[in-house]
Amino acid sequence: AGEGRWVSCLAIDEQDNWMVCGGSSPLAMYHLSSLTPVRELSGKGQPQHVQFDSDAITGVGTSPCVLRWNMKGDRLSEVPSHIPSLFSACRGRRADANVLSVSGVSANVDVYTNMGYRALSLSFAT
Repeated sequence: AGEGRWVSCLAIDEQDNWMVCGGSSPLAMYHLSSLTPVRELSGKGQPQHVQFDSDAITGVGTSPCVLRWNMKGDRLSEVPSHIPSLFSACRGRRADANVLSVSGVSANVDVYTNMGYRALSLSFAT
């Protein structure tokens, strides 16, 4: 049982109330106190990274976009990336930080501001 199934990413919110995880299946939200699956988060491709950002969930994966959902699981945004498959996302540490950087199968890092658009791409090609 479970053969061919895997979890590539998971995150738990700061209050330890919610967990989001996914991999071979789409991202899904779980309520930890009741150990209950709550909602599948609609997305594209297979998830490779997920994180809680104050009042939202950010995820990236095998499609070239950054996805965000609210805490009810409704999609807030889908912003394109130049990187064909994304492995990592990192948000500024300040509570009011509106900068998110993503990386993946590329020598580039895409930098987003206000989660509305890609502000720039940094190239680390030699």
